[in-house]
Amino acid sequence: MDKLLLDVLQDISTNGLKKMDKQIFDEHMIWFSMLSNALSPENLYCDGEISHAAAKKKYRKLKAEWKELEKSFGRKVDEDEVWKWESKRKRK
Repeated sequence: MDKLLLDVLQDISTNGLKKMDKQIFDEHMIWFSMLSNALSPENLYCDGEISHAAAKKKYRKLKAEWKELEKSFGRKVDEDEVWKWESKRKRK
């Protein structure tokens, strides 16, 4: 059996499912946060170093990754939710 799966199962049996759910939620939100940052205009256009066509191609790729992450997460997530989560995390 895969080591990661064994670790997850061990964590669930040791700490309970609720803690595991929070960990999975946080891991997904970290990925959403990274994608959100990559979608900002200055990052999307590499501070003006790439063409509009290249930026559009990059945008479509990042949005496709966002949709795949939403499938893994089990629901839609918008950038406002990501920023709220990020600001709460920074206050801790």
